[in-house]
Amino acid sequence: MCKWNGMIWAAGGAAACLALLWAFGAVRPLRGDSPQPMEAPHSKKAGGPAEHHQAVKFSPGERKEFGITLAEAGPGTLRITRDFPGEVVFNPETLVHVVARAPGIAREVKKELGDPVKKGEVLAVIESPALGAAKSEYLAKKRMEALARADRERAEAVHRNTLKLLDYLAGFPSLEEMRKKDFGEMGEARNRLVSTFAEFVFAREALEMEKKLFREKVSSKADLLEAESRLKKARAALETARESVAFEVKRRLLSARRAFQVAEFEVKAAERKLHVLGLDDKELENLGKGDDRDLACYFLRAPEKGVITAKHLTRGELVTGEDRLFTIADPRLVWVRLTIYQKDIQAVRPGKEVVVRGDRVSLETKGRITYVTPFLEEATRTALARVVLSNEEGKWKPGMFVTGSALLEEIRLPLLLPKSALLEMEGRKVVFVETPEGLEPRPVKTGREDESSVEILEGILAGQVYVKENAFVVKAELQKGAFGEGHSH
Repeated sequence: MCKWNGMIWAAGGAAACLALLWAFGAVRPLRGDSPQPMEAPHSKKAGGPAEHHQAVKFSPGERKEFGITLAEAGPGTLRITRDFPGEVVFNPETLVHVVARAPGIAREVKKELGDPVKKGEVLAVIESPALGAAKSEYLAKKRMEALARADRERAEAVHRNTLKLLDYLAGFPSLEEMRKKDFGEMGEARNRLVSTFAEFVFAREALEMEKKLFREKVSSKADLLEAESRLKKARAALETARESVAFEVKRRLLSARRAFQVAEFEVKAAERKLHVLGLDDKELENLGKGDDRDLACYFLRAPEKGVITAKHLTRGELVTGEDRLFTIADPRLVWVRLTIYQKDIQAVRPGKEVVVRGDRVSLETKGRITYVTPFLEEATRTALARVVLSNEEGKWKPGMFVTGSALLEEIRLPLLLPKSALLEMEGRKVVFVETPEGLEPRPVKTGREDESSVEILEGILAGQVYVKENAFVVKAELQKGAFGEGHSH
C-alpha cells in the first residue's frame, strides 16, 4: 500500500513539473550572436493546437492612447561625448591680495571671511608710526614750499618793479617828478637807486650853477672843472648802481625760484612716499585738517569689488608690509577646471562646447573650453581644461565638484535609432518593426552609441517603420499574448 502511494505522488510531481515547463517555455529563447527571427510564442487553447504569436496589433486609437510612436529608420549623426570630472574655482585673474601699506598695529577689523565688499570700502584701520612720520614730513615740506613760494613771488615783484624804475631813471627825470612815482615794493634797491640818482641830479645842477658863475666871472676855471668832475663821478656812480641793482634783483629772483623748485621737489618726494604707503589724492588733500593724533592711522581699503575669500588679521595684531591680510575674488566670473585623461587629450581642444553639470545639485549650463594645458601632470598623467562661466547669480560656488560633458566627435551613420526604440528580450536587443501582421520584434546587432542614439548594424533596414517611443507597451502586450491574453494574433 505504501509503495502504491509513493508511485502516485511521483506521478503527480512529474505532471506538475511538466505543467510548469509548458507554462514558462511558451516563448523559446534566442541563441547565437547573429540576429535571427524571433521564434513565435506558443499558447494552448482548449480543444486546439498551439498557435504562433510573432506580432501584436494596435488600432490607431490604442496607439494614441498608449503613446506608441512610429518612425522610419534612417541615417543620423552620432555625437560622441565624454564626461570629465572637474571643480569650480575662482578666476585667478580676479584674485587680489591686500597687504599692509606700512608696518603697524591693527586697531580695527571691519570685514570678515565671506563678506562682500565694494571697491574702496574700508577693511581695517592700521596704526603705523612709520606712516605718521611720513605724514609729518610731508606737512613740514608743504609749509617750506609755501614759504618758498612767497619768497619767489616777492622776488618776482621786486624784480619787476625795479626794472620799471630803471627804465624811468633812464629818462633822467627831476627829483620832484620821481617823488610822485610809486613803482611798488623794491626794498633796498629803491633807496640805493634814488640816493645815487639824487647825487647825480645835485651834481648836474651844481655844474650848471658853476657854468653861470664862470660866465659872470664870479668863479674860477678850477671850480668849473671840479664841478664837471663831480658830475662825471655821480654819473658813473648812477650807472654802477643801476647795473648792480639790476644784477642783484635778478640774482635774488633766480635764487628764490631755485629755492621754490627745491621745496616743490621735496614735497613731491614726500607725496610719492605717502602714495607708496597707500594714501590717495583725497587723503593727501585732507591731511593736516583733522586731529593730529590720526596722523599715524590709515585705512586698509578694498582695491576691487568682490568677496573676501581669505582673512589673516585680528585686532591688535602686528602687521608688516609683507603680510597678506585679505584675499578678495570676484565671483561673477568663475573657472571650471576639468581633468582630461590621456586617451582623450587629442580630441579636447579650445573651442569645444561643454555641458557643465553640478554634482548632486540641479545645475546645468553650457560653455566652451578656452584653454588646455600643453602638458600632462606627471603624477596623474592628465591635463587640465578651462571653461569660463558667467556667474552673476552666484549659483556656481567655487569648490563645487562638477562634470563636464564635451562633444568629441560627430559621425554620420547610415542607420541610427534612438535608444528608446531598443528593448531587451530573452537576452537579446530587439526593435519592434511594423509588418502586415502587426508590430513584430526583430533582433538587432548594435554598434557605436551616444547618450541618446545607437548605431544599427544588422536586423532592420533603412526605410522600415519601427516603434520609436513606448516600445515597452508593445513588449508587454506580446508577453501577455504568450499566455493567451492581450492583442497578440
